[in-house]
Amino acid sequence: MWSLEKNRRRVRAASSGSRVGFTLVEMLVAVAVLGIMMGIVYGAFARASAVTVRMESYMDLNHVSLFIISRLADDLASASMLPNNQRGFMLGENMNTNGKLGAESKLGVEDKVRMDRISFTGFGRRLVSPGTASDQAVIMWYVHKNPDKDTFTLMRSESFNTLDEVDREQLAGGGFDITDTLRSFQISYLKISGAGAKWVDEFDSKTEGKLPEMVQLKFTLRDDKGSQVNGSTILPLGARL
Repeated sequence: MWSLEKNRRRVRAASSGSRVGFTLVEMLVAVAVLGIMMGIVYGAFARASAVTVRMESYMDLNHVSLFIISRLADDLASASMLPNNQRGFMLGENMNTNGKLGAESKLGVEDKVRMDRISFTGFGRRLVSPGTASDQAVIMWYVHKNPDKDTFTLMRSESFNTLDEVDREQLAGGGFDITDTLRSFQISYLKISGAGAKWVDEFDSKTEGKLPEMVQLKFTLRDDKGSQVNGSTILPLGARL
């Protein structure tokens, strides 16, 4: 009897002690469940962060797109053949003529990608002091290939020395960059003649004797996060003389 009672007490003590802690199996199961829950939470957070970054990236590109359209529209609104200045002009160059970019640009992109250039005279927006340069300006929009990268920068240059001969190649060598996310930049020109109206990829006011009726702009922006914005608009010009 004494031995049986002693064994019962030991069993009860052992059973009571087992309820105080966790077994190794229980600990492993708890850690596994916690790991799964943390993985789910982290995955949801990572996806939310990626969506936020993508949205911010898209909004930035959209802002740049609106700026390009607005600034070029403002420039073209001042475009003029400068009736009192024989050096007034507009020159639209398709830099992909004959399936490759012109030697001046050396952009090295595929034939289907357009990287055009437009230069024209107009009237600048700066204040002019007596005895200094005129408010007549030469404005140029062009594309620059970034060294050692397969990316392109949209550039804008301006010169107020139109009473003197302006070297357009020198003008293209300076200026300020608008964006380095450019993937294509295409400009077309509306010509109206007796045969009707048509859009052309190149325009020379020295040949036509006047400015085009309108300018059509198409471009693509894409950043390193994969966001892309396609811009397109038709812009009127200033005095078409």
